[in-house]
Amino acid sequence: MNTSNLYNDIIRMVSMLKNDDKKLWNVYSLLENEFSAKKQEMEKQEIPEEYRDIVSQIINAMDNGFFTYLNPDTLEMEQVSHKGLFDPEEFEEQHDDKMDDYDLVYTTWDRSIKFEPLSHEQLYDMMEDFISSIDSQVLSDKLEDVLNKRLSFFKFQEMVEASKYRKKWFNFKHDYMENIVKTTLFPSINF
Repeated sequence: MNTSNLYNDIIRMVSMLKNDDKKLWNVYSLLENEFSAKKQEMEKQEIPEEYRDIVSQIINAMDNGFFTYLNPDTLEMEQVSHKGLFDPEEFEEQHDDKMDDYDLVYTTWDRSIKFEPLSHEQLYDMMEDFISSIDSQVLSDKLEDVLNKRLSFFKFQEMVEASKYRKKWFNFKHDYMENIVKTTLFPSINF
């Protein structure tokens, strides 16, 4: 059975459990136990020297809302705006040209690793994790309150940047995103 078929079979089996909370929790616990140790092991690994600059560029692109494609064989990278990927017509209106005119190189590679900007869920989880890492109960309470409001990420960032925890936030955010990049990158490279 090839990987694609195996994946589809697993998804089909799990979807049959959607109304059985107990069995879903059992599957979740099994997966969590299986992968959390592996994830922690990857997070502790040092980034190989030849990948440090690449990882930094990927983190910067993710933070700015870009998708990054990395050719693991040549270490060539290509960054693409999410607007171009999801709404080519809007991209064309804003840039007076077509996505086809950009000759995206990653589409010609035999292999590529895709890195995406953080999802809303990942951003929210990151902010919650940061809140639990600070020692100021007053700021923690204010930040928790901000997370429950509209435009929470911008208000959260504004509040943290105006506090004594500004540097800690940037370091925390970098480390958080670096761990995401590492867990995506490490299984695909040989070192």
